Amino acid sequence: MAGPKVVFLGAAYPPEMLQYTRGLAEVGATVYGVGDTPVHGLPSATRSHLSDYLQVPRLLDREDVLTRVHSWLRGREVDLVLANWEVLVETAAALRVRLGLPGMRPDTVLGFRDKQIMKERVRAAGLRTPRSRRARTVAEVKAAAAEIGYPMIIKPVDGAGSADTYRVDSDAELDVALARQRHVPEVSCEEFVTGHEYTFDTVCVPMRHSPSRPRSTSTGTISVPSGSSPTRSMRGAMPSFGSPSGSSESASTSTQSCWSRTTFSSRTRRARLPGTTPRRSRKAAAPSKSVALAPSR
Repeated sequence: MAGPKVVFLGAAYPPEMLQYTRGLAEVGATVYGVGDTPVHGLPSATRSHLSDYLQVPRLLDREDVLTRVHSWLRGREVDLVLANWEVLVETAAALRVRLGLPGMRPDTVLGFRDKQIMKERVRAAGLRTPRSRRARTVAEVKAAAAEIGYPMIIKPVDGAGSADTYRVDSDAELDVALARQRHVPEVSCEEFVTGHEYTFDTVCVPMRHSPSRPRSTSTGTISVPSGSSPTRSMRGAMPSFGSPSGSSESASTSTQSCWSRTTFSSRTRRARLPGTTPRRSRKAAAPSKSVALAPSR
């Protein structure tokens, strides 16, 4: 049976996306890549995993990308639109709507990209979050600081990778941060919380039985049955973070149809968060180019 036909936004950048492109091709997908990297700048292995590639002038220009990709795909059959880079998930959602394809819709994706909406939805579900306020002007930021107090975190509502993110401990430090954020149209002002931060990266793989995963000494590794509550299943399986090695237990059973391998790490957020620059300064490229590539299966 032929695999799905997938439009993959950001097929070559950030660099780790090259592995997702390879993975899609290796499981039988026909991959239509989109990016602003010139085709001659793609690794030869990546070109072999693409059935076609559209070079656009600026990958982060959402409306332009939507128009170009929609025109490029005219007359083709497409099953899925994927984007694994955070800044492209809204573009992918809008493209799904335009093409009538399944997948997360813009309102759902907004809850992942807009940090203030994300916290509001989490609060509505009954979970605690740091106090926070959305702000679009200097006056609104200062009003939020007066309400939340110091230390406070100020960051873009839709940022990534801690870019333009600052911890401020006084009015004077807030003024410095605001001067550096003049290019940011909207920020989230948040209560600073000291404690452990847990990160869960999960991949669910369909299979007949759910095997126990091997122990890990660097990060905890557990298996969570499909359809179960991660919080409930993980409660007794968390490693002791006070121990250098930690421990791991299996929460899977042989009656489930898929398992999730979940790795988690812990760090304490105490240090001042410096302002950082985005991963790369993205310069305009030539007009969009479609290059047919012969994949090697």
